[in-house]
Amino acid sequence: MEHWLGRLLSRKGIEDIIDAYRPDYERKPWSTQGQSIDDIMESIIVHKLKAVDGKRFFDSPEGEGRYIFGFAADGFDPFHMKVAHQSAHATGLWMVLYNFPPHLRYLPENMYLVGVIPGPRTPSVIRGQFGPTLKLVVDDVTKFEGGVRFSRTYKYRWGQVCKTACVIVLADALALREIGGFPSATSQFPCTTCLLPLQDLRNLDREHWPRRELLPHLEKAVDWKNARTPAEQDRLFEANKIRWSELNRLTNFNIVLSSPAEYYHLFFLNALQVHCRETWGIDLANDGGDGTPATDMIVDDSEPEGDDTVQYKTRQKRQSSRRRRSPSC
Repeated sequence: MEHWLGRLLSRKGIEDIIDAYRPDYERKPWSTQGQSIDDIMESIIVHKLKAVDGKRFFDSPEGEGRYIFGFAADGFDPFHMKVAHQSAHATGLWMVLYNFPPHLRYLPENMYLVGVIPGPRTPSVIRGQFGPTLKLVVDDVTKFEGGVRFSRTYKYRWGQVCKTACVIVLADALALREIGGFPSATSQFPCTTCLLPLQDLRNLDREHWPRRELLPHLEKAVDWKNARTPAEQDRLFEANKIRWSELNRLTNFNIVLSSPAEYYHLFFLNALQVHCRETWGIDLANDGGDGTPATDMIVDDSEPEGDDTVQYKTRQKRQSSRRRRSPSC
């Protein structure tokens, strides 16, 4: 990170951009109902982020750089092989600098490529492939927590001290659980922020969802880390559904709150729209509700049917209704 950030700060005009894009501590849209949060700089995570001295992270002395990053990971096929299910798999790791405004943030020249974990298989915590790589990333970030001085930048001829922090993890559902030490999305506790068991997924009353608390989570993660044998680690994971993650070493980093679920697929790939319209059958022509079972389901009373069959027939009815309303070619 030192070399990448040093090169970044040597580019003309970059420091004026990233030093100016900071959170407005007076504006707190997350504290008022009905207000929208347009960027991570307006989020409660950034507003409550503390530096190692206990002060607000962006309350820095004049001329000191304060930069926040997000850690991102995603898999890809380096050979673009899509025929006959023959494929290889590699995992790219990036750091996203949130001091850039959104329209500049994801340009290739403004992102830090940490590295690529080679395939051909998907890396796994169980096989010990994610831990060493994450350790290098965390070592870099922790080095900057206390401050790293660059002898010269484009704007500061006599040098500048820079401090950084990692505030969020960006990954799909599978990679997020590998990186964060959470169980799989089909385990007894599939959520990364609550402890709602799998059999209670129909519970839509958010007030009754048991929350994941950071301190108990860290205690169980440390127990897994300190286990002497792989068999003992397996036993602890079976009991607690938590593994150790190197991200837990970061100061003022809450792995429970900083691990949003399916950020990539739901929004970037527009899977949320498909899920709502096709899977749930949400349509402007149909009356909405609170998530309780509909009363107009087409069910054959002559034979007992499970919930999956009822949902399937309801979805088929809605899709058929939409096709009848759509104009023919």
